Amino acid sequence: MDSNHISFNDSHGKTAMIETNVSLSQKLLNMYYYKLSLILAFLLYSFHSLSQTIDQRLKELELTLPEVETPVATYLKWKQVDNLLYISGTGSDIFGKVGSDLTVDEGYQAARSAGLQIIAVLQASTGDLTKINQFVKVLGMVNSDPGFSEQSMVINGFSDLIVEVFGDKGKHTRSAIGVAALPNNIAVEIEVIVELKKQ
Repeated sequence: MDSNHISFNDSHGKTAMIETNVSLSQKLLNMYYYKLSLILAFLLYSFHSLSQTIDQRLKELELTLPEVETPVATYLKWKQVDNLLYISGTGSDIFGKVGSDLTVDEGYQAARSAGLQIIAVLQASTGDLTKINQFVKVLGMVNSDPGFSEQSMVINGFSDLIVEVFGDKGKHTRSAIGVAALPNNIAVEIEVIVELKKQ
């Protein structure tokens, strides 16, 4: 018997021979092509998804990016150095001290509001949010009552939003600190450093 034939005894006790359609090597080759096609399909799907994921997530979360305002002082909203993008401190549209004027939940929403503005700045600075490779460092400042010590719970409002929108690329190192005051009595101000994809 060669490698392309199988012999067996039929119901009458006669030996029959069936020629296999595909040799073992051909089967292995077919399996290889099948796996390769699956990999290619996955890569194409991932590429397509990556280009739409951020916009889709914003829509799913029912979030609309605000307009980026012109700085009111002598500074830049963002500055790129090599493939790092530095975003200036960005405040919330919620005002007051957390711990006296505002609750932790209200402070959380203030940080989330600042996060949405930062995403808008990132969109304006890159022209395409998919150019962001990852978030690197976040500094969150909370306008805090002297006895307030839950700054990390407040800045979670920003961190949670960024991970919801950007997924694993949104995970970042972070500092959350309390300050005696912030400009115009805003509740939260946040600075961000992101890494851009290499061109």
